[in-house]
Amino acid sequence: MLVFSFIRLLIAVAVLGILIVIHEFGHFIVAKLFNIKVTEFFLGLPGPKLWFFQRGETTYGVTSIPFGGYVKMVGSELGDEEVSKEDEPRSFLAAKFYKKVLVILAGPFMNLMLAFIVFALTLLSFKVIPYKITNKIGQVQAKNPAAIAGVKKDDTIIAVNNEPTKTWTKLKKEISSKPNQAINLNVRRDSKMLKIRVKTAVRDKKGFLGISPVALTRRASLGEAIKNSAQTIWEITYKTYEVIFRAITGRPGQLLTGSRGPIGIVREIARFAESIISLLFIFSVINVAVAIINLLPMPPLDFGRVVLLTFEKLKGSPLKKQTAIAVNGIGMALLLMLLAYVTYRDIARFF
Repeated sequence: MLVFSFIRLLIAVAVLGILIVIHEFGHFIVAKLFNIKVTEFFLGLPGPKLWFFQRGETTYGVTSIPFGGYVKMVGSELGDEEVSKEDEPRSFLAAKFYKKVLVILAGPFMNLMLAFIVFALTLLSFKVIPYKITNKIGQVQAKNPAAIAGVKKDDTIIAVNNEPTKTWTKLKKEISSKPNQAINLNVRRDSKMLKIRVKTAVRDKKGFLGISPVALTRRASLGEAIKNSAQTIWEITYKTYEVIFRAITGRPGQLLTGSRGPIGIVREIARFAESIISLLFIFSVINVAVAIINLLPMPPLDFGRVVLLTFEKLKGSPLKKQTAIAVNGIGMALLLMLLAYVTYRDIARFF
């Protein structure tokens, strides 16, 4: 059991590393495409280098601060970086405005594209599209009427008060029409026929047992995979920004209590690593989350950098170095405070 948990932990760390590398690879490949000189491509935040190697003009490796990653381009730093005359034409600062924007947005775009591809391939490769809802019980909610009465997972309910229920729609209708009433269920369990008496609860003025059905599933067609993947990404994005909007407009608790730091993210991935389908799903969801976070208009996040570039473009001149450093420093400080808080909550959840 301990070995299995350790393997799941390694899988979770690997998954987190992959999505970070993919994000930074987006910046890297578009910078290369526009002939902007990239000097470093590292997994981890800037700091002491644990391992690295040189290929051409770029150094690749891993730092000792295992959160995030970075791509360093000539002329992209806010400090007193000196750019040689030889490198100046290929520096980030010398690039056209649209090239800078595309380089910056390529990171979150890669995360969204990866999420879309993984979602679509999952739908194409595994039977996850429901096409028929059966009367077979897939889940019995604990401490609800069905569980208390002895209904079990994989039971098939064939009648309510001797009224045949050939479909889940019919079964649901029969139960809903009898709130707070004692009813008799005709149940098939393996090869046995049972009668179970249960008193319904009331939810939204309707009868309720606390059961959910088994759905027969199939693989998606290419069109369904594309449509469902795009729709899933849109729904995750919309709901996330809705929570962020609520936080900004006076309900920050919803955002803070639901957020996860690196420790929490690894634990969530490890929890879903029990099956390949759930692992692929959580991997895609986290990719979307990384993209969403980086598209917030807050320096030094990606879209925050685009906002600053746009301001400079409209202003007709770059921000003063001290101003740019201050703006990015404030944003970084806020992000580190949030990271520290959610990491503390992650540790608290663990214990």
